[in-house]
Amino acid sequence: MIDAVLASFGFNLHYAKRLLGDIPAESMCEQPLPGMNHPTWIIGHLADTCDLMADWMEVEGVCPPGWHDLFDNRSAPQADPSVYPEPGRIYEVLELGHSRMSKALRAAPDEILHKPLPRESMRSRFPTVLDGVVFEMTDHEAIHLGQLSAWRRAMGMGRA
Repeated sequence: MIDAVLASFGFNLHYAKRLLGDIPAESMCEQPLPGMNHPTWIIGHLADTCDLMADWMEVEGVCPPGWHDLFDNRSAPQADPSVYPEPGRIYEVLELGHSRMSKALRAAPDEILHKPLPRESMRSRFPTVLDGVVFEMTDHEAIHLGQLSAWRRAMGMGRA
């Protein structure tokens, strides 16, 4: 099962790169609809989620200080690009987070994977760390990449 999860996680990263490939840097914080998640926030949020999983799995995260406040699930996308790190840097941290979490999942002992999920608000659906990590690596990432695809269409861009 771990191989299947990591294959999806890897595909998501590849798809993210395709979705971002032709977006001009100056458009990365545009919101074609009020409140719409923009590419900068989406990719930063996925990087922050890698750190969330790292915490659950008791390994070191990769996001620089301050990123959690910019990109966690309680943050809101800001239209001002000066609020954020450079888009290329955000994607680099996402790649690093993917690498770190892929290695961590492969190496994780059962006593970590089968612990109760630390985030109580999610525990009724995802009772263990493994359940939460599988959701975050697959469904959660795919949901946000779908938002990025919808953002592209709202901006008049074609398929990636």
